[in-house]
Amino acid sequence: MKKLSVIIPYYKETARELFPALASVNTQVGIDFGEIEVILVNDGAGNELPKKFLKVFHNLDPQVILAKENRGPGVARQTGIDAARGEYVIFIDADDLLHNVGVLGAFLQEMAHAPDVILSPWISEMRNPHTGDYMYDTRDNENTWMHGKAFRRQYLKDNNIRFHPELRVHEDSYFLAVALALAGNVRKITAGVSYLWRYNGASMTRSNDGLYAYKNAPDFIRAVDLSFQRLEKDAPEQLRYKVVQVILYNYFAMHTPEWLAADKREYLERAERTFAQMIKKYLTYYDEAPEEFVRAVYNEERAKTFAQGIEAETFAVWFGRILGDRRQ
Repeated sequence: MKKLSVIIPYYKETARELFPALASVNTQVGIDFGEIEVILVNDGAGNELPKKFLKVFHNLDPQVILAKENRGPGVARQTGIDAARGEYVIFIDADDLLHNVGVLGAFLQEMAHAPDVILSPWISEMRNPHTGDYMYDTRDNENTWMHGKAFRRQYLKDNNIRFHPELRVHEDSYFLAVALALAGNVRKITAGVSYLWRYNGASMTRSNDGLYAYKNAPDFIRAVDLSFQRLEKDAPEQLRYKVVQVILYNYFAMHTPEWLAADKREYLERAERTFAQMIKKYLTYYDEAPEEFVRAVYNEERAKTFAQGIEAETFAVWFGRILGDRRQ
């Protein structure tokens, strides 16, 4: 047994490209590296790493798993979990890194409280497309990305919480929705940040000016649907808030200037159709929610997403338009 398994999925990344992620683990301070294991999972590219390269990281002795086929980052992470010996698992994407040398020490301290999930703030690195300058945004409570989170492996196993094999994108949205909903003990690290999501203009989520968010919106909705199906079985008491929240989140998101741009019209119309079809299955939870409850969530979501704008259409008009006849 180990205390912590650090799982790094990668695809065609070279040793040079993986170096920062591994170095950020190898240089951690104030920890016993005998309690840590690092598992690299290649997602079907057959991209082996030179043994000489791996030996550079003298504190780690990384284990490499070569998957036979490419099935996406979710399945690669799950392969790492299944092979892990750590009491907890944490994930680093191949082109990212731990933010500072004290990150794993902070997580190990929280593990003494035996939480199911540990959350921490992390930083998103962005680049101004006009000036080329880098910008940094701290995410304090962001539950749609795997960054800066650790999970007790036995908790995942006992509750059959796994990355969904059908999701090649937005796999983290499904996993986190279920893992956080079923967790009985969640701890938060509030001192400092733990993770740097580095800017990579060629990555799937950042290329083509972030077209991924619009093009793959139906996949996100599919991930939400799958998480709702799971929660209906195991945590139905949570669905009222989650259904109301996701309705209002999509309302405000789909009324931002980015979504309403002329070149996004095709993606917007497809996202609205997909969302309407999905949410009709859960309208009972919305219809039975008290008016003051809906209003509170409305204000919460507007403050997060749309505080500086004026919606192109009211919520009632938008919701009625995309749903049409609710009975269909």
